[in-house]
Amino acid sequence: EQAVAEEQQGICAEGLRFGQQNYVGLGFYDRQLAPYFERFPRRQIGVFLYDDLVQNPTAFMEELFRFLDVDPSFEPEMSVRYNVGGVLRGAWSRAAFKKRPWLIRFKRALPEPVRRVGDRWVEGLRASRLDVPSLSKEMRLHLADVYAEDVAHLEERIGRRLKGWLTPHRRG
Repeated sequence: EQAVAEEQQGICAEGLRFGQQNYVGLGFYDRQLAPYFERFPRRQIGVFLYDDLVQNPTAFMEELFRFLDVDPSFEPEMSVRYNVGGVLRGAWSRAAFKKRPWLIRFKRALPEPVRRVGDRWVEGLRASRLDVPSLSKEMRLHLADVYAEDVAHLEERIGRRLKGWLTPHRRG
C-alpha cells in the first residue's frame, strides 16, 4: 500500500529497476495491449489470463499450445511453481534465495531430472519462507476505481467478462 501511495505521489525509491516502481501503471492491461491490436491482426494476438492458468492449468496449456501451433501431444513439466509472490522472511531467507548468475549457470549444467528435483525442493522451501501481505479493503476499492475503465475496455477488446478483477474482496 505504501508503494502504491508513493507511486501516485510521484515518489520513486532509488535503485529500483523498470517496473518495480510502477505497480499501478503496469496494471493497465488494455493500455499496454492496445498498440498491438492496432498493428497486428487479431488472430496473431493471444491473450492468456493467469486466472485460467490457476483454475485449469492443463486446459490453459492446451489452449496456449493451439495458439502457438505447438505439438498437442507435448506435456510440459508443471510440478514446480516458480516465482511465487510474497516477501521472504528474514535476512537468511533473502540471502539464500537471491538470484546469482553463477548458480544459474551451474543449474543449467545439471541433467534435467536432477534439475527438476532440485527445483521442486528449492521452490517449495522458498514458498514456505514467504509472507503474503494483503491489501486493505479500502485500497482494493481504490484500485478497483482506478482500473474500472481500463478493465471495461479490455473486456470489450478480448471478448471476456473480467468483473471479478474489480471485486474488493478478491486476493491477487
